Amino acid sequence: MTATRITSLLCALTLAACVDSAITGTLPPLDAATDTTSDPGPDTDTAPDTDTAPDTAPDSDSAPDSDSDSAPDSDSAPDSDSDSVTAPDSDSDSDSDTATDTATDTDTATDTATDTATDTATDTDTATDTDTDPDTDTDTATDTDTATCTSAADCADDSPCTVDSCVAGTCTHASVPGCCVAPLDCDDGNDCTSDSCLLITTFGICQHAPLVAPGCCSQLADCAAVACQEVVCQTSQCLYSATDNPECCTVDADCDNGSLCTQDACVEGTCSHVPTGDPSCCKTVAWLLEDFSAEDPLIYDDGSSSRWQRVEGFATSPPWALYFGDPDTSSYDTGQRTFGTAQLRTIDVPFGNAWPTLRFRVWADIEHAPGRDDLNVRLLVGNSAFEVWNKSKLTLEQYGVWNDVAVSLPLAVQGQEVRVQFNFDSIDAEDNAGQGVFIDDVELGNICP
Repeated sequence: MTATRITSLLCALTLAACVDSAITGTLPPLDAATDTTSDPGPDTDTAPDTDTAPDTAPDSDSAPDSDSDSAPDSDSAPDSDSDSVTAPDSDSDSDSDTATDTATDTDTATDTATDTATDTATDTDTATDTDTDPDTDTDTATDTDTATCTSAADCADDSPCTVDSCVAGTCTHASVPGCCVAPLDCDDGNDCTSDSCLLITTFGICQHAPLVAPGCCSQLADCAAVACQEVVCQTSQCLYSATDNPECCTVDADCDNGSLCTQDACVEGTCSHVPTGDPSCCKTVAWLLEDFSAEDPLIYDDGSSSRWQRVEGFATSPPWALYFGDPDTSSYDTGQRTFGTAQLRTIDVPFGNAWPTLRFRVWADIEHAPGRDDLNVRLLVGNSAFEVWNKSKLTLEQYGVWNDVAVSLPLAVQGQEVRVQFNFDSIDAEDNAGQGVFIDDVELGNICP
C-alpha cells in the first residue's frame, strides 16, 4: 500500500486535517491536530508549518492577520478539517488572530486518490448456470415429465367408444371405428347421407343412409351430365371434374378452329367441324403411307402356314407387298378353314378435312361367290369397328389383276384415332387352291376429288 493510501486511511480514521500529507504523501504528526472538537487551550504545537503551498482559500475571519511570516501560504489545498477552533493561535508564526474560523474548510482535495477502486460493486456475475445436466441429487424440484400412467387402468375415460392404453407412461385413447353414443358422433360431413346412431346398450353403431337429392347418387346414372365435366358417383355424391377433351364445348365459339373451310358448332357439348365442301379448301394430305417395305403390320391368325405376311417379288411398289396365303404352296389351302387379320399402325385424323379417304391396291385369286371366302377392310375408330369395303365391290373381271380402291370415310373420323384392318376368312376348307390375296400402297388422308 502506498504512503498516500495510508495517509488517506489515517485521515479518515482521525478526521484530522490531511492537506499537507495528501500533497506530500507524508504522515501527519499524531498530535492535538487530530482533535476535531473545539480546543479552548493554546495550541502548543511548535512544529513549524512546512507546507509551502500558498493558501488560496480566502480567510473568512475579519481580524487583521498580524503574524510575522510574510510568506504567503502556498498550500492551495484547503484544510479538510471542519473544526471551528476559537482559541488563539499560539504557534511561533505569531498568528494572533482570535477570530473564530467559521469558514468550513471545503478542501475536496482530500486524497481523492483514495482507492476508489475499492471493490464496492456487488459481485454481478449474472451468468446463468447453463448446466443442463439433470440433477441426480434429491432436489425438491417438481418433476415435469409427462408420465401420466403406469397401466391402462390409469387411463380409463369412461367412454365405450375408445380403447384406453398406457403407452410409455402416457395415456392414449384410440377411437373405435363406427362406435357412437349419440347421432352427432356419426356426422360424416357428407350432405348425401342421413347419419344416425343405432344404440345397442350404452353405445351404438353409426349408420349412414344415402339420401335421394340433387347431387346425390347410389349409381352413376343418378348423376346429371354437365357439359365439359366428367362425373363419378363416389361416397353417395356426384363428383365432377373438368374434362381434358379439347373438343368439349358449351357454346359455338369454343369450337372455332380458325378455318374458313369448316362450319364450327357446339353440338351436345362436343365440337363439330363440318367441311364447307368448297374445292378451293381442299388440300391433299396423307396421314398414312404404307408400302410394307419397313415393318410388319400387327398380325392375328389361326397359327397355320396360310396367313398374312410380307412377301417380296409381287408388288405394285416393289419389292414388298402384304400377302395372305402360303408362299411355299402359292395357295391358301391348308386342308381346313383358315383366317387372319393384318392391322396397320394407329393414325390420328385431324379436324378440318372435308375428304377423308382410304386408298389401297388389291389383287385377289379367291372364290368370288357370296358367302365363300370373305375379304373385307374395316376401320377401327376409337373402340368401335365398322366395315368400309369388301370383295363384293370387285367385278368378276377384276379378280386376278391389280385394282385401285378408294373409299370415302365418314367425317366422324375427324379427331379420332384410326386403325386400318385387312381381314380374310376362307369360311370352310373347300376350293382354297387359289393363290390368295395381295395388298399394296395403302394411303389414308385427305384426298381432294
